Amino acid sequence: MEKRILFTTIIASIMLCACAKEIKTVADDVSVEKVSTATTEETASEESSETSDTSEKCIADYNSYDELIGDIKKILDIYEAVDFDTFFDKAEQYGWFTSSICGSFDATDKLGYIQVDIDGDGVDELLLGTNGSEENSYDVDIDGMFTIRDGKVDSVFLDYSEREFYNLYEDGVVEFNFYCPPDPWGIEYYKYNAGNLELIEGVSG
Repeated sequence: MEKRILFTTIIASIMLCACAKEIKTVADDVSVEKVSTATTEETASEESSETSDTSEKCIADYNSYDELIGDIKKILDIYEAVDFDTFFDKAEQYGWFTSSICGSFDATDKLGYIQVDIDGDGVDELLLGTNGSEENSYDVDIDGMFTIRDGKVDSVFLDYSEREFYNLYEDGVVEFNFYCPPDPWGIEYYKYNAGNLELIEGVSG
């Protein structure tokens, strides 16, 4: 458990298995400008397209990380342009959307992502989370981890609640903490390997 994988604003890359990877901000290249000279026909076509874009979509519907990041950018664009109810109605139809990711949309340290091969099997995993502050680089939140198996994106884990959180360490060790009163608190350690989390040990009280 010597070294955590961090999303930091100070360090633009991390070292894992001797490979540096650039951390990207989800908001990059997202435009919220809504000026349009579209005709009524074009507008109707766009509205129809938008409706289809926000139909229920689970993680397995994605064939690449680019598609997943693309949809997150679309929802982030909507978040910055409309009222919360409209945003939530559209966002909740996506399988990757959780309360933790919703909170990260409004975080001071912007939602970001990084691709890195966690278990050394030649397949990059995708991590979503928020950067640590310059004052505290350990102030990090990992909202989700994804992998690609058989040509489809699959979630390794998603942080669904503010009362649970994940830490990621070297050698593919994942720490899961949870506290949901009146249920017990607990901490569990898993080994990530080839798309699966294998329980190492855990304790609850």
